[in-house]
Amino acid sequence: MSRVFFIVVLGLLLGAHVAGAQEVTDGLGVYEAIQLAEQQSPVLNQLRAQIDAKGGQRLAGYGIYTPELRYVREGIPNGQGGFLEQRWGISQSIDFPLQSYYRIKRINTETEALRYQLESETRNLRAHVKNAYTELVYALEMVHLRQEEVSLSQQLLQEVQARIEVGEAAALDQVKVEIELLDAQSSFDDA
Repeated sequence: MSRVFFIVVLGLLLGAHVAGAQEVTDGLGVYEAIQLAEQQSPVLNQLRAQIDAKGGQRLAGYGIYTPELRYVREGIPNGQGGFLEQRWGISQSIDFPLQSYYRIKRINTETEALRYQLESETRNLRAHVKNAYTELVYALEMVHLRQEEVSLSQQLLQEVQARIEVGEAAALDQVKVEIELLDAQSSFDDA
């Protein structure tokens, strides 16, 4: 799960950084990335839906069921189309109060456990996004520093070449600087 968020955040930030040549802060910030991840996380959305469903179960947990309407005809129909006895009845079953109490208590406990799980998953998600964001900012800064290192090495090479032309430096100094430049380019390619 952390790899997915790292890749998403990396893609968004790197795309904004490379496409617009802007600073990371101009793109997607860490708090915006956290909000986006919290809104689009399937795990968090599922837990929220389960908490809402438990709220509906709580109402049903009181043990008061819907009333039933009954109509009963008894006897043999007489010639006038009526029956000897006709009854209407409404019945509603109600659970024993202690049973309803324990059912509500169980539902409340399950809801509380889901809320704690949601809070835990939210904290884990925030930590993963912050970690991915930090790694991305670190990687971008390393690329920037490597670019500066290559630029400084190229300037140093130009200065050494100028000193060689004047006669103030030996050719060995130029070889050393060229090795440093190649090393800087290699570390830039690695970054």
